[in-house]
Amino acid sequence: MPFLKAGAQRKWIMTQVSPGVIKARYQTRNHVAEVRITYTATYYNIKYDSSLNLQASDGKIHKNYNRWVRNLDKDIQVNLSTGATL
Repeated sequence: MPFLKAGAQRKWIMTQVSPGVIKARYQTRNHVAEVRITYTATYYNIKYDSSLNLQASDGKIHKNYNRWVRNLDKDIQVNLSTGATL
């Protein structure tokens, strides 16, 4: 599965919550980011779930969060382009 492989490559802890839903957690030092990945056979979406020490408020969050999620998304896309299915 492209999500689990991409998560492992970037040191995210990936947990299958239910069919079509994965919870992903990234921790570095005292910062924690959690996202929820929902997917079907043709689509996936990564959404913010929670965070710790990332100054999340008023629709803003620490710049590293966006980089971590962007890198995860990029690796998922690479895995999909090499033939992995959702």
